[in-house]
Amino acid sequence: RILNKAAEVLNVNPDKLDIVSEKVVVKYDESEYLPLKEAIQACNAAGIELYSEAQFNAPFTGIPDLTNMKGMTFPDFAFGAQAAEVAVDTETGQVKVLKIVSCYDVGKALNPACVEGQMEGGSIQGIGYALSED
Repeated sequence: RILNKAAEVLNVNPDKLDIVSEKVVVKYDESEYLPLKEAIQACNAAGIELYSEAQFNAPFTGIPDLTNMKGMTFPDFAFGAQAAEVAVDTETGQVKVLKIVSCYDVGKALNPACVEGQMEGGSIQGIGYALSED
């Protein structure tokens, strides 16, 4: 939807567009572009609803090779989502995390305190990555 709206603004075919580094660019000529923010604003002004959908299918795990005890027998995947409410000082760029909400499908929690600790730890790791890593 974003590419279709950007194509109207740039007067090109949507198939010739891509999103790169916060810009909607014309493929093979990234000097011709529309800032992604402006493309989103154009969608909002036109009443175009923006959303995203995704699906993940875990890989098959096979029977381990018992001669050397190797194989992918216990893949570990977390199914959940997090959202953060932040305050940004627009003059300094300083970010303050106001609230984090986490939701995970953990099945039956045998040790709820451990599950909560894992969720909190993951949130803290995500904050650290987002605010202090390059």
